[in-house]
Amino acid sequence: MTFGEKLTTLRKEHGLSQEDLAEKLSVSRQAVSRWEVDSTLPDAENLLQISKLFGVSVDYLINEDYKSENDTPAAYKVVQKMELSGKLNSAYIMSVGGIAIFTLIGIGLWITYQNATSVIVSAVGDLLVIVLHELFLTKYAKDDHKLWSNKFVSSAIWLVMAFPGFWIVSSIVHIYPRPYSSLTLWAICIAVYLVVCSLTAFVFAKR
Repeated sequence: MTFGEKLTTLRKEHGLSQEDLAEKLSVSRQAVSRWEVDSTLPDAENLLQISKLFGVSVDYLINEDYKSENDTPAAYKVVQKMELSGKLNSAYIMSVGGIAIFTLIGIGLWITYQNATSVIVSAVGDLLVIVLHELFLTKYAKDDHKLWSNKFVSSAIWLVMAFPGFWIVSSIVHIYPRPYSSLTLWAICIAVYLVVCSLTAFVFAKR
C-alpha cells in the first residue's frame, strides 16, 4: 500500500473528512488531497502528527512493504513475543497436566496391585514429561528458558512428590524396626511432602 492509500484508509476508519484532517494538521484540504493521491508527501513534522493522530508509526506510513502496523519491525517483535508466550504457556499447562495424569495413573495402579510397578510407571511418565518440556524450552524459550523452567518445576514438584514421593517416604520409614501406626506414617509423609515441595518451590522461585 502506498502512503496515500494508507492515509485515506486511516482517515475513513476514524470518520474524518479531508477537511477535518486538514484542520487537525493545520494544512489545506488541497494538501491532504495531494497526499492521498500520492502527488506529494507531507514533510517530517506532518508525518509525525499523522502518526500520532492515527496511532501508527511513521515507519508504517512511508514503507509500502508494510500492509499493516503489525508488519513493522517493532510491532512484529511484539506480536512474535505474544505468540511465543502463548505457546510456552500452553506447553506449561500441558506438561503439568501430563504429570498430573501419570500421578493419577500411578495411584490407580497402586490401589489395584499394591506393587512397585505403579511407582515405576508414574516415575517414568513424570521423567518423560520433564524431558520433553525441557527440550521444548531449549528450542523455543532461549531467552526465557530459566523463567519457564523454574515456573514448571515450582508447580510440578507438588504432583511429583505426591506419588511416587509418598511411596518413597513411606518405604524409608518402614526400614526402621519401630511400630508405626498408620496415622503416624501419614503424618510423617505429609510433613516431608510439605517441607520438600515448599523448599523446592521457594528455591526455584528465587533463582
